[in-house]
Amino acid sequence: MDLLFSKISNIRLDVHYQFTSQDGGTLLIEQMLISAPALVSSYVISTAQRVQEQTLANLKRRLEAEQAA
Repeated sequence: MDLLFSKISNIRLDVHYQFTSQDGGTLLIEQMLISAPALVSSYVISTAQRVQEQTLANLKRRLEAEQAA
């Protein structure tokens, strides 16, 4: 699954997700390419990382809840 975010000019986030079965579970590999002006790059990277960590935690919680049901 591929996602592209570029609502703000000069800031682009390309995200690629790969789901693979592994040891009775699912391995999720996420790759993100961020392009941003140097002046805001640290902020964009830290914000994207924080958002993705929360998104993946939410996804994990939902998938595990569905599996338990």
